[in-house]
Amino acid sequence: MSASKANHDWRLLATCLIVGLLAGCGDPVKNMPVEAKEVEFQRLVYKGDGLWHEPESAKPFTGVAIKYHPNGMKAWATTLDEGKPIGRVKEWDEEGKPIWPGSH
Repeated sequence: MSASKANHDWRLLATCLIVGLLAGCGDPVKNMPVEAKEVEFQRLVYKGDGLWHEPESAKPFTGVAIKYHPNGMKAWATTLDEGKPIGRVKEWDEEGKPIWPGSH
């Protein structure tokens, strides 16, 4: 992936995550039903309709988007409902300890 494409993807994600943080609170994973679909964030596509989709689907994605650390541990997770981020992002360090919202 080119640097400009990666920067563009990161800016889109950051914008969506900020909107999600402002839109509501709560654990992103806890807010979804137990059977919620989990997808690696890199597989999702931000389309012209302003929503996140799986590449093969015309419908906006509903489920949990996850990014992993290079060692395979979860880095963060956020919930998407019909392509829009909802609730809080949850983050973990490379050892699996919560970073955000933290353990306080």
